[in-house]
Amino acid sequence: MVITTIGSFKVFDHIYQMTGGGPENGTLVLAFYIYRQGFEFFDVGYASALAMIMFVIVMALTVAQLALRRRDT
Repeated sequence: MVITTIGSFKVFDHIYQMTGGGPENGTLVLAFYIYRQGFEFFDVGYASALAMIMFVIVMALTVAQLALRRRDT
C-alpha cells in the first residue's frame, strides 16, 4: 500500500510531458502543483510547505503500515 501511494505521487513526469496540467487543471496532482508553485509562480515557501505536507502523509502511511505488520506477527 505504501509503495503504491508513493508511486502515485511520482506521476509528475507523465503529466508534465503529456498535458502540462491539462485543461482547467484536470490532471493536476500534488507533485505537479508543488512544481508549478515553486518554479512557475516562484512561491518557494508555499511549495516547500506543500512538500512537507506530502512528506508527512507518506510518513504517516509508512508508520501505520509498520504498526499493522508488527501487530499481525
